[in-house]
Amino acid sequence: MGTSRRSTATPGIGQILIVMAVLLCIALFSLSAESMYSGYAKLIATTAVEAKLEARYGVQLPMLQGDGPLTSSNNLKLNATLGVSPVAAGIALDAILTPIAVVELNAGGSLGVGWSLSDTLVGMRKPAGLGFEPDSLKGLVYGARVGAAVQFDTGAILEGDWSSVLLRSYHEFNYQGYSNAPGDEFYEYEMSGLRNSGFSYKGEYFIGYRMPIVLDTAGILIETVKSDVMGDSPSDLFYTVSAVANFGFTEKLDVTVIPQFTTRKINTDRTDSTIPLSFSRVVFFVNYAL
Repeated sequence: MGTSRRSTATPGIGQILIVMAVLLCIALFSLSAESMYSGYAKLIATTAVEAKLEARYGVQLPMLQGDGPLTSSNNLKLNATLGVSPVAAGIALDAILTPIAVVELNAGGSLGVGWSLSDTLVGMRKPAGLGFEPDSLKGLVYGARVGAAVQFDTGAILEGDWSSVLLRSYHEFNYQGYSNAPGDEFYEYEMSGLRNSGFSYKGEYFIGYRMPIVLDTAGILIETVKSDVMGDSPSDLFYTVSAVANFGFTEKLDVTVIPQFTTRKINTDRTDSTIPLSFSRVVFFVNYAL
């Protein structure tokens, strides 16, 4: 459980804004005729009665390219993402560098704000006595992250439409803070459980199969999360196991269905604890490429 966590390093909102400004400057000053632009609009919904709209726009720049198969497509992607739910809104900027074909390195920053619509629809709240009180629009949730992925597609070396097995391992360290919760003060953002400002670790492991049919990708995703990894009381390492099925209906429209099972339980006091792997929810992504 993570009930009294304290982080030893606390980046401020100013540093997060600097990171986001640097990423924006890189995007503006790196544009060229060889740049590629892309974007999407996405609806995220779950059986836990959650919904979010997300829009992303990005540019891909050629960078560190060579003549060999591992370096000929090297690039830098710069993405800006805006997300809005009934109780929160946020913006994120990310830079993703591909130094060789099988490796991605990323860094980014984000800002968000939460508000409350009712006792059950709460985007930001803090403990108060034996209960909680809304903390609507009283501060900014800020974050920074760095991560690395190793990935491989057998379709890159094997011929045939049915030869594509996807393998990916991703690891990330991130920091999240809330400007209206100094020190060890706890808060809850987007109904995700109590936490205080600090560092977390996230890992993702995916194996999938790509097919030339409407069900174009099917696979298994294992996610791990550990909060307050540099604090006095780190959380347990929680696991989420998901089946992933993506349906490509047109070149622009696809739908992803993800049943999830997890070892993390959010208790009635909004702390978290470890349970046996149990069904959590089904997540739906409806994605439209712009």
